[in-house]
Amino acid sequence: ENMTTSMPLIHCSLFLLITNQIFPCVHSFPTSNIISKKSHCTLQQRRTLESSSSTCTSSYEPSYARTRLLFASNNKQESNILQDLTSIFTPNDKTQTEENLGPMTSEEKLKAFNIRASMEPKPFSVAPEVALDIISASFPAIFRLGCGAFGHNYKLSVERMDGVPNKSYNLASFQTWQIRESSDGTNFINKLPIVLYEFEGCPFCRKVREAASILSLDVTYMPCPQNGRRHRRDIQEKYADRKVTFPFMRDPNTGVEMFESDDIIRYLFTCYGSDGPNTELPFMLRPGATTTLTAGLASLSRIGRGAKALPSTEPPLPLILWSYEGSPFCKIVREYLSELELPHTQISCPRGSSNRDKMFQMTGGKFQVPYLQDPNEGVALFESAAILEYLDKKYRIQPSPVDYI
Repeated sequence: ENMTTSMPLIHCSLFLLITNQIFPCVHSFPTSNIISKKSHCTLQQRRTLESSSSTCTSSYEPSYARTRLLFASNNKQESNILQDLTSIFTPNDKTQTEENLGPMTSEEKLKAFNIRASMEPKPFSVAPEVALDIISASFPAIFRLGCGAFGHNYKLSVERMDGVPNKSYNLASFQTWQIRESSDGTNFINKLPIVLYEFEGCPFCRKVREAASILSLDVTYMPCPQNGRRHRRDIQEKYADRKVTFPFMRDPNTGVEMFESDDIIRYLFTCYGSDGPNTELPFMLRPGATTTLTAGLASLSRIGRGAKALPSTEPPLPLILWSYEGSPFCKIVREYLSELELPHTQISCPRGSSNRDKMFQMTGGKFQVPYLQDPNEGVALFESAAILEYLDKKYRIQPSPVDYI
């Protein structure tokens, strides 16, 4: 009586059975793609897949991976295929859901991307594949005298450690003593990240990024490279009646929207500085020829980087980047985020910032920037070389190897 509705499933199951007999290689495909894509499979199927995943290196889309789950076992009988098909397309079945497999760790999910660069934090080391980039990315901080690398009114202090050693982030420690870094906090915590439309390579945008870093503010950056088709176009359409320049700031905490870098800097220090309207601007951020000239020189060593858009897939949620202005390792990551037009919330952690303690506790006693968290995939990783490779494989749309006619 239900023949009309069941015929498509029967036809599909017969087709898959024939395919399994003709192409037995479907048994050997990487299980990391299935696991990372949250396919619904039983624990026995997962173990069977893991035992037969060493011969094929191709990657498959989730739909293909789910279909091939039917043939994970060589002893499958035709009578069970229709039942397996029904269970796969019925994720509410508690015996088939991902929860029975246990939560996937960030490391297990990252295996699907086959990242070759090391993801383990290695202080004071440079990956060979980014060595030249790190050298050239170091000059901007020199021209700007490290502006953005230190919190507002940065200071050092020697303190006695309380209880367990290395419980919090410190610059150095010896026996029961530690050297602590600190800076002035803000007089108002920004509950929502400030939204900043800007792009790497722009000297005026750099000044605003430095101000946000000094104040340890959370900022959601909306990259607007020169040929960008996303965020740049949004601002141009909204303010079509005027000449649009970058940076452009929107503060959801106060409702203020503002163009012009010098005005934005003064606003940030007035609203978020430790002394409010009386907060003194750092020398390298004061309006004048020195600030403009050094900001322009800082862009020369990396000219063009981060200024041109590349085709990419926009994530549903902004990425999270623990970073600060002045670090060459962070700079090359932010350049690529700008080129891919990927929105990202920066947790600013210059030297002396309390955000360093937050990362130290969150990562179990580790601190190193850049540190990228992708809430869309549930992964997190250190090391600039690994982050660049992850962004390239996950979000960049690679050019077609076939020329269009």
